[in-house]
Amino acid sequence: MDVLRARNLLLWGAMLAAALVGVALPSLYFYQGLSNEQSASAAAVRMQSATVMQVISRNPENWRFQDSLLREVLATGTGDPDERPREVASRVLRLDGSIVLETAELPAGPRVVRRATLSESGQAVGYLEHAVGLRPLLKSTVLVTLAGTLLAMLVYWFLRLLLLRTVHSGLAALQAEVRRAEAALAEKAAVEGELRRQARQERLLEALAAASNTARTPGEAMSQCLGQICEFTGWQFGHAALVDFDGDKALTRVDFWHRPAGEAYDRFAEANSRHRHDVAGGKFVGKVLRTGVPVWITELSGSQGATRAAQFASIGVHTGMAFPILRGREPIGFFEFFSEAALEPDAELTALVQRASGYVGGVAERVEAADQISRLNQDLERRVAERTAASERASALLAARGREAAAIGEMTGVLQVAENLEEAGRLVARYLPVILHGTAAGALYLLRASRDSLERLSTWGDTVFTASFPPAQCWGMRRGQPHGSLDGAVPLRCAHVADGEAPGGTLCLPLVAQGESLGLLEVVYAEAGDADSRSDRLAAAKRITEQLSLALANVRLRESLREQSIRDALTGLHNRRYLEESLDRELARSARDGQPLAVFMLDVDHFKRYNDTHGHDAGDAVLRELGRELRKCARASDIVCRFGGEEFVVVLADASGDAASAWSERFMQNVRAMEVRLGNRALPSITVSMGLAVFPQHADGADALLRAADEALYEAKRDGRDRLRVVRLQTVESRQPTAVAA
Repeated sequence: MDVLRARNLLLWGAMLAAALVGVALPSLYFYQGLSNEQSASAAAVRMQSATVMQVISRNPENWRFQDSLLREVLATGTGDPDERPREVASRVLRLDGSIVLETAELPAGPRVVRRATLSESGQAVGYLEHAVGLRPLLKSTVLVTLAGTLLAMLVYWFLRLLLLRTVHSGLAALQAEVRRAEAALAEKAAVEGELRRQARQERLLEALAAASNTARTPGEAMSQCLGQICEFTGWQFGHAALVDFDGDKALTRVDFWHRPAGEAYDRFAEANSRHRHDVAGGKFVGKVLRTGVPVWITELSGSQGATRAAQFASIGVHTGMAFPILRGREPIGFFEFFSEAALEPDAELTALVQRASGYVGGVAERVEAADQISRLNQDLERRVAERTAASERASALLAARGREAAAIGEMTGVLQVAENLEEAGRLVARYLPVILHGTAAGALYLLRASRDSLERLSTWGDTVFTASFPPAQCWGMRRGQPHGSLDGAVPLRCAHVADGEAPGGTLCLPLVAQGESLGLLEVVYAEAGDADSRSDRLAAAKRITEQLSLALANVRLRESLREQSIRDALTGLHNRRYLEESLDRELARSARDGQPLAVFMLDVDHFKRYNDTHGHDAGDAVLRELGRELRKCARASDIVCRFGGEEFVVVLADASGDAASAWSERFMQNVRAMEVRLGNRALPSITVSMGLAVFPQHADGADALLRAADEALYEAKRDGRDRLRVVRLQTVESRQPTAVAA
């Protein structure tokens, strides 16, 4: 392309040079002739006018009648300096333009005309004109143009035949050198590509060797090797399988896949993992297993049976190649690789992958043999372990009995110090699996205060137990004694016991203390055991039930007394006593962590009037609903207490003044929107007034903090209620709080 461009540029240059020669020569000739004519005409006019003026000055009266003299004068300056034919005319004109005398008619066509004024005594008396025709010059210019054209053609052909040929031959030689250089570079690139390909092949074989050395199972080895081959060849996915022969069929025994993600590929792999291949008439895998040679098929969907053809078409597979896995010369399996592109057979690639697949086949065979040996060893070890466990089981039973007695004492001891029933339930679920030997699962139920339902407190084991059920569904609760069967045969099955229980059976053990029913212990046994063991289990269960009943009764009593001492019965919130116990602890924690603590004192606006107008039942309903709203808005780490009457205290941990103010705004909006009902009657809405004090900004002690919040509350009431007032210090030295508008 560069040579052609240079050739064309030179050709256009030759044409431009020829054109300049053909145009410049006649142009210069015409310009030179025109200049000469103009100069001669100007000289003739000057000479003629000067001579005529002399005639006029000598004969002022009759100069117009001296024709012969004037004609001689007019003939002055008409000679041709170049001796070329000329068309010349001169004449004298009056002032009005009439002709006095002329030597000839003016030349026709293009001409050069010069005029001079004739004067007599200083006044113009006429004009002198001299005209030269240009037709002779034009004719000679045409001849010169023809000569210039011939000369331009000679120049063009000279440049074309000599100069361009020389340049073109040089460019052709240069182009030949460029082609030779490009061929050398291409040959070098081909050699480098071959070296890189060989290096990739070596890396592939090294990777396969590394995979075989590090693999612990056939699946791990085959997965890594398949991935290496697919990555090297660029094919989308591959499949390796070991087969068992059944006549003219081959059934996949073990197979491994390397495939892209996708539901279609998953379905294809699932359908082919246990595929029966036709060895006698197959054209792909069947042919490989039959002949032991590789097979390459460009269009799989048109070369297979209907089943696999449809599968290939469903995932868009076109090209496939298959290779045998040989033990000696006997095929024991196959490798197959698939591509969505239609690829033509590649002998070099086939040879490489056949070598790699043979190598991987040996790896798979070796790893499978090692895996079989490992399975045999594991089976032997399992049998030895079972016999050892059987001999150890008897001695472990005696040790378990001792641990059981110790665990009973330990369980009753820890239950005596349990803080609540939830903790006691967790402790029971932890100890009973050890104490009750042979149990598979169990559940502890407690009777609700309404005594109409048993609720699940804790469980152990894998059995799913009913969350709650009425006492009437349990024969043990109805009879007041243990019920069930330790051999799995239960004539009267309790309605709460699930079907399909363990062979060891189920026991329902009522929990009774001091003549009062507390709940139920349901125990599921894994094994039935003999008659002696069943008797021992029942006796142990009864003893455990007696101890457990007394311990749970004590925990319930302690929990009830504690709740009564710190809970307000109407609202369910903590009472003033709990606040006094907890506030000092929260202040100490805030001081230790360097975090603020906010205390709200709030009061229901016009509560006495509300009571007097709507009754005390309505007032109690308002307080209960307000308590629920406080529990809903507070966090688990906050303290919400009924301080007394319609006054409440809220302690927000880790809350600054701004955060606490924002919380109070949300809470007061919720209170305004709160709906209170007494039976079917909707009660009027209420509002609250709130005072806020922040530790350590407003006070550094519990009593001072509560007093500051109380003063802010009264300030909110004085300012019109349904608002928040925040305590701020007037002076740092006095630390006397004053309520200001939030």
